[in-house]
Amino acid sequence: IIVTVLAIAGLSQAINIIDGVNGLSSGYVVCVLLILSWLANINGDILIFKLTLLYASAIFGFWLINVLFGIVFLGDGGAYFLGFLLASLLVMFSFRNDNHLSFSCAILVLYPVYETLRSMLRRVINKNFKIHQPDALHLHSLVNHYFIKKKISKLFYKKILIFLVSFVPSILTFVSVLTLQHN
Repeated sequence: IIVTVLAIAGLSQAINIIDGVNGLSSGYVVCVLLILSWLANINGDILIFKLTLLYASAIFGFWLINVLFGIVFLGDGGAYFLGFLLASLLVMFSFRNDNHLSFSCAILVLYPVYETLRSMLRRVINKNFKIHQPDALHLHSLVNHYFIKKKISKLFYKKILIFLVSFVPSILTFVSVLTLQHN
């Protein structure tokens, strides 16, 4: 129980940490939810399959508005909620299915966990930073700064947006076809 509580709290914080660029945390959660829906479908876990598709669809709608117009933001509460939602679904999936899938769940959240551990280590090593003070040294901040410096930011985001808008419906269709074949 203690490990589960730490995993849920830690992933909630990790998703909040990667919420520094419009659409990053929500887009990441959508991608993880789609992969989790595929894993659930393969393992015949219909409840997790349906929940992940439902949540991925809702968050994808938010993601589009956030990235295209930048008028709606997650904020801390939204990021913590997405982290809690994702962690809860991953824990549920791990408990409901084979043990080898727990490792798959850990791999799915590698980036936010890495970013959190990297930030903690950086703050412990560098005594000038306070542990709760924000900084612009997160990986997504550095990458975003590089693109802004090179003046290719908008073009990069447009290409990613076009790719995701065409890719996500294809994945949802593929997963739906797989579901129909299993039933």
